[in-house]
Amino acid sequence: MRQRTAPCVKVLAMAASLNEQIFGRIGAEVAGYASRRRENHKALVLN
Repeated sequence: MRQRTAPCVKVLAMAASLNEQIFGRIGAEVAGYASRRRENHKALVLN
């Protein structure tokens, strides 16, 4: 039984870290996009 659950746990751990990487990247892109928009808005208001 123990040998059967071990690979499953490994797969779950891998999936979790993959998920973290993917969502981390998406989050960073969204944050970057938002800050760029804010800068553009400031530039428009100043001009």
